[in-house]
Amino acid sequence: MRIGLLSISLAGLVFGAENSINQLGTEQKQQVESITKDVILNNPEIIIKSLQDYDQKRAESALDKRVQLALANKDQLFASADDPFEGDINGKTIIAEFLDYQCGYCKRMHGVIQSFLNKNPKGYKVVYKVIPVLGERSKQAAITSMSGVKIGKFKELHTQLMESGRITDEHIAKIAKDNELTEDLKRMGELQLAKNINLMDRLGVESTPVMYISKPNGTIKIIPGYVDYDDFDAAVKE
Repeated sequence: MRIGLLSISLAGLVFGAENSINQLGTEQKQQVESITKDVILNNPEIIIKSLQDYDQKRAESALDKRVQLALANKDQLFASADDPFEGDINGKTIIAEFLDYQCGYCKRMHGVIQSFLNKNPKGYKVVYKVIPVLGERSKQAAITSMSGVKIGKFKELHTQLMESGRITDEHIAKIAKDNELTEDLKRMGELQLAKNINLMDRLGVESTPVMYISKPNGTIKIIPGYVDYDDFDAAVKE
């Protein structure tokens, strides 16, 4: 019991309660410091547990903030008429994915999403938010896929870029040429890309993949990073 009480006090000391100690007399302060030192030396797991709890609270707080930002930008995330999508157009559960064509985890996530849509053809819609977080080549690849939206070729271009290995400038140019992507189409693609980047900045998205899931009950869940099929399926359906 004494160690339990000391661990609580110590956690408070580590995270901001030192002002209370400063109000004690010199002798009392020395006693507390001596006890604290003894606890740290003989029970390091208390410090580790306190740090872990603190990190978890910080992570939960950051996630809550991201959810609030998503709710404030809900229409742009899930209901923009300009966004390319797959799945059920009337799906009540909508997944908005931020992705980069040079991101290896995005390519792996592509396989998970395709498998999910194949197994769940009704009730789910996936909206794609292509962004360039990995440089100029990512930007050109994004413009290429977004250029196909107006002519109904996004899915084809998206699949080619996702299922390829390492993307090169020559590869991007060949895809554009083979699909007759005109300069006008590329300009439209670049405008859509600018909207995605603006939304990315507002939401604080810094890496890919990130998936925002809008549930039928109005709540939003965020998956920050790659997950396997079972974890994705559970997150979407819970």
